[in-house]
Amino acid sequence: TPLPLLYGTERIERAQSRQPRGKSSFFRTASVVKGFEPWKDFKLPSLTTMVSSHYFKALCGVAILVNAVIMGVAANDMLVSSIEGKGEDPAYVIVEVCFCIFFFLELLLRLAAERTNFFKSKDAWWNAFDTV
Repeated sequence: TPLPLLYGTERIERAQSRQPRGKSSFFRTASVVKGFEPWKDFKLPSLTTMVSSHYFKALCGVAILVNAVIMGVAANDMLVSSIEGKGEDPAYVIVEVCFCIFFFLELLLRLAAERTNFFKSKDAWWNAFDTV
């Protein structure tokens, strides 16, 4: 099945051993403990698994390479069109906006998955560079 390839066998085993439906211990604890801050304790394991997968990293790497190629083609096309006195092609602007949206969403997903580890991990310098 494709699930082990996308999310790993860990997620499938966790889903198969899941407790029956009802009020989970997470919400029971939240209603009893004073000063409970769910945004600090709540984690998204499937998001973390997806963001740290090789497929997600490969997708982002391919997007970076394709963006670089398109930027080169766009720069060449703009140079040629300015020499010939033509206007710029608006398609390049649309494509560049789509890449910006993709990279922004990728950054948000990584921030949501890694939380404070985003700036504490071994890739902290690359992560800080990505935010600029």
